[in-house]
Amino acid sequence: MRHHFEVATFWASCALWAATGPAALRIGIADPSGAAIPGASIRISAGSATFSATTDARGRAVLYHLPAGEVALHAEARDFIARTQTVVLRPGENRIAWQLRMAPHKDAITVTGDEQAGP
Repeated sequence: MRHHFEVATFWASCALWAATGPAALRIGIADPSGAAIPGASIRISAGSATFSATTDARGRAVLYHLPAGEVALHAEARDFIARTQTVVLRPGENRIAWQLRMAPHKDAITVTGDEQAGP
C-alpha cells in the first residue's frame, strides 16, 4: 500500500509542477497589412525580472523560462508605435500575435539663405 501512496504523491507533485511551472512565449509581430516586422524588440517584465528577445526575419521570437502569471509585454520597432499590455502567461507554451501600427511620418523642411530686399 505504501508503494501506491508514493506513486500517487509523485504524480500529484508532477501535476502541481505542470500547473505552476515555467512558461514559454511564442510571439509574432506584424504590421497592419499582416507583413512580418523583423528586428522588433520584445520585452517581458515580471516584478523585478526582465526578459527580452528580437524578432527574426519572419517577425517571430520565442522566450523561454518565463514566470507563469501576469506580466507586462512590450513590443517596439523602428517606424512603428510601441505597444505595451498586461498579459497572463499560463504554464507551458503560450502564443501571441500582435500588430503594431505605423508611426506618423514627420517631414521636416529647412530653408536657409539670405533674405533679399525688394526693389
